[in-house]
Amino acid sequence: MSEAFDDPIIMEIPMEIPESLYRLNDIMVGARFEMYIAGGAVRDTILGKTPKDYDIATNASPLDVVKLLSPYVKRAEVQGEKSFAVARLIARDGNEYEFAPYRLESGSRSGGEAVLSTKENPLSIRHDVSRRDLTINALFYRIPTLEERKQGRTGEVLDYVGGIDDIKNEVIRTVGNPEDRFGEDRLRILRAFRFAGRVGGEIDKEAANAIRKNNSLTEPSEAAVSSERIKEEIIKGVITSKVPSYYINMLIDFDLFPQILPGLKVSKSNSSSRNIAVQLATILIGNNHNDAASVLFDRKFGKIIKNSVKFLLELTSLNPDNLIELKNQVTRMKRTAKSILRNEDVIDFGITIGQDFSRFVDFASAPPIMSAQDLIAGGLTPGPAIGEAMREAEIEAYFSESLPEPETVDDSDIIDEASFYNHFVKTAMIENPLDIPVPSLSGEVYIFDMDDTFFWAPEWHTIIDTNNKGDAISVDMEFPNLFYKAISFVKMVNEDHTDFIKKGKRGNYIPELIGSYKEEVGELRLIRDVVDLPTLGKERQVVFVLADAFGEPIGIPVLKKYFPSKHLKVFDLRGKYVEEKAVIAGDASFYQSPKTLGHVVNEEILKIYNAHSSNAIILTARETMDGMQDGIRDRISSVGAKLPVAIFTKPTNISSGKYKAHIIGQIAQQEAVSSIEFYDDNLKYITDVNNILENVYGPDVHSKVSIHKVSVLNKPEESLFARLASKDNNKDNNTNMLKELIKIANELDKRDLMKEADYLDIIISKTAGKKKKALYLGAFLTPVGKEVLKRWWLRVVKKPLHQNEYMHHMTIKFKPTPEEVLALPVGNTVTLRIVGYAADDKGQAVLVSGVESSNSLPHITVSTSMDEETGKKVSPVYSNELLSRGITEVATTEGQPETEVLEARIGFFNGKEPRYDFEGSIYESDEEEDPILLTEL
Repeated sequence: MSEAFDDPIIMEIPMEIPESLYRLNDIMVGARFEMYIAGGAVRDTILGKTPKDYDIATNASPLDVVKLLSPYVKRAEVQGEKSFAVARLIARDGNEYEFAPYRLESGSRSGGEAVLSTKENPLSIRHDVSRRDLTINALFYRIPTLEERKQGRTGEVLDYVGGIDDIKNEVIRTVGNPEDRFGEDRLRILRAFRFAGRVGGEIDKEAANAIRKNNSLTEPSEAAVSSERIKEEIIKGVITSKVPSYYINMLIDFDLFPQILPGLKVSKSNSSSRNIAVQLATILIGNNHNDAASVLFDRKFGKIIKNSVKFLLELTSLNPDNLIELKNQVTRMKRTAKSILRNEDVIDFGITIGQDFSRFVDFASAPPIMSAQDLIAGGLTPGPAIGEAMREAEIEAYFSESLPEPETVDDSDIIDEASFYNHFVKTAMIENPLDIPVPSLSGEVYIFDMDDTFFWAPEWHTIIDTNNKGDAISVDMEFPNLFYKAISFVKMVNEDHTDFIKKGKRGNYIPELIGSYKEEVGELRLIRDVVDLPTLGKERQVVFVLADAFGEPIGIPVLKKYFPSKHLKVFDLRGKYVEEKAVIAGDASFYQSPKTLGHVVNEEILKIYNAHSSNAIILTARETMDGMQDGIRDRISSVGAKLPVAIFTKPTNISSGKYKAHIIGQIAQQEAVSSIEFYDDNLKYITDVNNILENVYGPDVHSKVSIHKVSVLNKPEESLFARLASKDNNKDNNTNMLKELIKIANELDKRDLMKEADYLDIIISKTAGKKKKALYLGAFLTPVGKEVLKRWWLRVVKKPLHQNEYMHHMTIKFKPTPEEVLALPVGNTVTLRIVGYAADDKGQAVLVSGVESSNSLPHITVSTSMDEETGKKVSPVYSNELLSRGITEVATTEGQPETEVLEARIGFFNGKEPRYDFEGSIYESDEEEDPILLTEL
């Protein structure tokens, strides 16, 4: 395919782009090269997600990219064979970028060739589009230039193939003729299904017909797919799908499994698990476990997946002959660092196929019922008989325990064993396993979750303050939380990690670990990130990732190597929410207070509730505690709605999904209840409710219940903030005292009583709830501005920089009054022009113009050296003395190359970091206060 496409559809849309990529784009564009973000990052942006990586398409060759950009990145190199080579860059902020040249491809993936752009035959993105497989991946994003960003303009998507509409309509379509596209690389068939699963959409009719006509993946040809690539694609599909069973069943419907797992019987999946072993075991349930394991190994699924599936299939026929071996398999799997089966996965698999494995899980995790010492003490002679006696004792104990009668079962047993009732004929009503009375109801019953269903819940992370790099620095202790433990851990480890590193068995320090920690990790950071949480059915959720000084996530094995588990309890290390990263994805303590109940109602749900309030129930996952039910009643009354028939809050000894399922099941099995409409936003709870209703209460009860998943995509921004939800309308009792203290501090500043003023500032900070005031006003260089200044210095002054690089800001006013702070356009972007410079063996600085300053020599410190006498850094304040001794002027007449413009932002330094808004400072406005009085703050 060599033709270029017609003019594109253009859509302006903002994209979250790292500063380092903006900088590289500015350099590329300045060198007259084209550069576009391509593929997945563009697709994710249109879907409202934050891109995870950025692939670049350009008309520059990989060698040109490396030559041009290597001075501005940590590492740059050309990788790959000549016609398929790319430039791989690692930026100084740790982000990695792959620059691929425009090209055309012909033939198959393995036997084809690429035509690259040359001066004689220049290519453009119109041509590059033609080599892409799917329309949703054939989109390009033009990054806004520096000038456009100053004007507040966003970048734009270029769509030559209708990919934008396909994303919105959740349709997977090929670029060009599907038979041609699939014929070039048969893996594209599996990729099409993976993306259909990812967006919950369908394969385009023309593409579907092409697959049905020829669904070959493995028939010998240059386009055939290896077993390894098939395996990798299937695993990706299960992990990334909105509903994994939907993805697996598409592959079954298109008859692909005879090629994926030849010779095995395959059943439809009804599992919501993202665990590949659980999914495979579910669909292979009709096969002998040894046969399944043999095919999985032959098809390159690997030893770990093979053994996990074999174990699950064998577990379905648990008996005295295989009980001990299965227990031993669990032990072996747990010892394997790359084990993929958790206890929860085994129980979930059982629920999916209608069996209860919770008892086996407890048994497999427990020590032998009788030890060798016990047997020897009882008179048995040491030898082989000891092992056999232990084995027989365990088998007898496991299988001789008769199932208790329903009326004698302990409540906790019922709660912990979701499928317990499968052992009984469901002819009578299931007894209530919860110590919660359920009212007698009739007719149509409406049941509503509270958080993010009836009311939009504030987000737990809004009580966490971050700096401009996304690092968590403090948390509002007015709200219940556990996050403070993570912040304290990070701060204390960074101050001195010695006492936190694992110790020897006798509590002794291990010097090797203490020393290697500084090299391998160095410094901890807790960085805000936005990710999708498929297990909860939620997108764009805030998490905090434990990272190193460069912002790179620290591997979980590394953390476990250095820190004992007691220090890591606050982090999710199981990959439950985000794989292979230590994260905090929520804070249960935050929601254990009525003050964090949502204050903004979901208008759509309110309409439904008002129409059925006489037979409505609130079923919240909030835990039972003082004031919670009263808080819910207050919220409902605040929007003028009638109170419900009942409000249920969760007991502490049961999971939210099981608790909701049993409440719904108890109501649904009442003969007078004709139907239940249940509204909830949490996919995990919904999945649990479906499983327990089907497996515990039975199909007749389950059929009465209709479940509606509430979308949070349109959650209003004003509902997110916990501080708004609990805002106290009374004025702060400390306000008047605070104003007087600030007046006194300002007066001390005017009289040059700096020590006294600084001491008073500490008191003000505590009184104001640690809100910051300005140490100085400045024009702070942006990353682009700093890079331009550095390049200018090396090109024009031609002196190497000293050890301590600054290039940070130009001071506008030191210790400004509140009136001076509020009078400036804080946050605005400005330009500074270099008009002179000075340099000696102690410091380097440039004189600048463009923004008015109280300093007679407005300047930016470039760098300083180390003081030979003290061994300490020369202070940047030295620049004032340096410039006062003489300045080398820079020509500013038009056409002179030495003059340079630097991009900067107006802001204030609060003693810790530059700020470009007043949030969290003493200058922050309060609508209830007189704005004139606020200038005193």
